Amino acid sequence: MKDSQTFPNRQPVSELQTYEKVLSQVSPGEPVFLTRDGEDAYVLLDFQDYTEQMTSLISKQLMAAIEESKKGKRYSIEEVRQELLGDETESSDVKITDELFDAHAEFMKRLEVK
Repeated sequence: MKDSQTFPNRQPVSELQTYEKVLSQVSPGEPVFLTRDGEDAYVLLDFQDYTEQMTSLISKQLMAAIEESKKGKRYSIEEVRQELLGDETESSDVKITDELFDAHAEFMKRLEVK
């Protein structure tokens, strides 16, 4: 995809040699899109945006698991966690996701009580 209108803050990867300039352009709601050889290659997200996207993704996956469980099959929180997070428990990203997952699971438990 080479449409600069779709991704207005587009930078070649070579700009990372001066990464402070590129990173200063990243802000909430304003990711920087990096290209390699004119093709989209990477996206630099503000951590808040990343967290929101991960929370949204986990919520969708949990809601799908809940809908599936309503069809007869029941999953424990640990089974859902294993399905979502896999075996990569050493990655710092997974630890962050794990914290988000725990918060969302607690929220869902509170909804079930009401």
